[in-house]
Amino acid sequence: MVASNVNSSDESLTRDTRSISIAAANQHDAAPENDCHDYQNNISCNYQSANSYSLIFQNWLNESAWPGLGLFGESYMLFSLGLLQPLWRELMPSCFDTKDECSINLIQSLTYSVIIGVMCGMVGFGLLANRIGRRIGSIATASLMATGAIGLTLVSMLLVSHPKQLVQCMVILLFVFGIGVGGEYPLSASSASERTMEREQQAAVTEARRQQSTREHDGIVKHNDENATTQNRGRAVQLVFCMQGVGIFCNSLVMMVLLLLTGQTSGAEYYDKARLQIVWSCMYGIGAVVLTYVLVSRCQHLSESQAWQTDKDERELQLLAASASMLKESEQQASAEITCSAIGKEQHQDYDDATLTAAAAAAAKVPQHHASSKQRPPPPQPSPSSSSVSSLSAPSVAVPCDEHDENDAYVMLNEAPMYEETEHGNAKTPQASTNMLLLQHFGVRLFGVSFCWMLWDVAFYGNKLFQSTFILALTGQETTSLWQFAQAATLNSLVALCGYFGAALLLDHEAVGRFRLQLYGFLLTGVLFVSVGFSYDTLSPTLLVVLYLGSSFFGQLGPNATTFLIPAEIFPTQVRTTCHGVAAASGKLGALLASVAFHRVSVLHMFLLSGYASFVACAITYWTIPESNGLDLMELDRKWRCIIQSGASACQYVGPANDAKFLSTYERQKLLQKARRKHAVENDSQLEGIYDW
Repeated sequence: MVASNVNSSDESLTRDTRSISIAAANQHDAAPENDCHDYQNNISCNYQSANSYSLIFQNWLNESAWPGLGLFGESYMLFSLGLLQPLWRELMPSCFDTKDECSINLIQSLTYSVIIGVMCGMVGFGLLANRIGRRIGSIATASLMATGAIGLTLVSMLLVSHPKQLVQCMVILLFVFGIGVGGEYPLSASSASERTMEREQQAAVTEARRQQSTREHDGIVKHNDENATTQNRGRAVQLVFCMQGVGIFCNSLVMMVLLLLTGQTSGAEYYDKARLQIVWSCMYGIGAVVLTYVLVSRCQHLSESQAWQTDKDERELQLLAASASMLKESEQQASAEITCSAIGKEQHQDYDDATLTAAAAAAAKVPQHHASSKQRPPPPQPSPSSSSVSSLSAPSVAVPCDEHDENDAYVMLNEAPMYEETEHGNAKTPQASTNMLLLQHFGVRLFGVSFCWMLWDVAFYGNKLFQSTFILALTGQETTSLWQFAQAATLNSLVALCGYFGAALLLDHEAVGRFRLQLYGFLLTGVLFVSVGFSYDTLSPTLLVVLYLGSSFFGQLGPNATTFLIPAEIFPTQVRTTCHGVAAASGKLGALLASVAFHRVSVLHMFLLSGYASFVACAITYWTIPESNGLDLMELDRKWRCIIQSGASACQYVGPANDAKFLSTYERQKLLQKARRKHAVENDSQLEGIYDW
């Protein structure tokens, strides 16, 4: 059913979404005439309601579930590492318990390899996706994830009797799988954000046509909410990201159901290793099937991001215009050089004639040395048309062919070349110039999202990859069976899933937004982690579990949602996946640090480290993260093209992207300092509406 639903293009999906809104509005307007409490209209109203719910469900499948299936598959497989540790201990005690056959470094490599692969994928695909597009990048990530999942399923069935070889193969396959996972993060976030940009444009066109039609017929225009789509952008992206939480929950639920079906609900003395091996293989097999479907469906149905394609086309047009301007200037310079050469030859002929005349005059004792100088032509004046060049290039000026003689012929040269010369005489590449402009204008934001994500993943990935350690420590390792552990993990992932969907409700709320949700989410999560750490030896296991579940809920409600969303909204389209990839890779660096550190500290210090990391991230959020709720992302693209076209200092962009309410605390402080000098502003409250950032 999903395959048939996703067969439509993004435009048809948008029309379906708009049809739902229009149908709902029509039903609301027609409510007085068609009262659903009336018995005669009850059946009709029920049918309309059922039809609306069906359309909403179909829209959710198309806009959230299917685009997020990659995140579902990666979280289902990736976070099973922490969930399957107790099961591996029962199946392969020589590797995971006594360590007789496998070294500690080999066991730890399971975690290290997947995190390093994720980091490589985030940076690599973050850079590639800006060039090859979202569609090809998404297919490539799905192919890597499907390959890794199928390989993990096969080795779990074929090499279970050879633990060391099995672990070695898993290390390699997890690295391959991790590369695909890493690419999925920037691509899914950017694609979801860009789909909302497309809907914003289409909604604006539809609203303009509606107003024009209303004006022509009635002469009265009723304005709808212009920012209706913008105000739902965070929800649209978060609902895609919620599929990660669904994957984590399904992973725990599937393990619990499989243990129940195979009868492995008693203590360790009653475990059947053959049935436990079936549980393991089935868990991986389900993930492999899902990811294979993701790969096939993307090859068949996924279309290119129109926002990326439009931005790419506009940048190519600007490049063509700049190339045409440079070609015209080169032709003018070549023409002037030809003129200079011709004048030089004429001057040379004048000098030869003057020499012969001087020789004859010498014989006649008549001085003629002024004759040749009087015959030299005046310098040609540049015509008005010679300075008519493209607005993308700098103005032209006239300089002499021979800089030692002001009367020689003149050549038209460009005052400021398109590409600045380096100290080695080579032109700076456009990519190097773009990177410098990116760091100059968005460097603080990139630092903020990168470090916040890194510090959050210290807590988040540390908890997920070491989930068995945390839960067993809270519930009692000696008395907890696999069945009880699976129940506790399912409860934890269900609470976390509520946080995922709660974030979707709050992200676009005017009183909350992205900035506040991340700020207070870090603060609350840090308080809960530290409370568990300091109360670890005094509180009962039940209270400790409640605090731990609270940290899971507020972590998903706040920073886990916003660290994924914010990098997709505060950077221009041209560099969006690159910046998102850098931020996400920084996050996985935090996960790597956590995996190294958590192997060497006690459970108490694991909680404390998670809490301290959350507090530091809260401070960084306050200074470096801007609010993007309500900002039209097209404005960021307009500002960026202005910067690329005119240069950092010459850009005269004025618009909402520079409004103080969409800037970070650090950026507002810089704006306040500039405004104090220019507008005599005294405090932040007077920055509203000042755009000259």
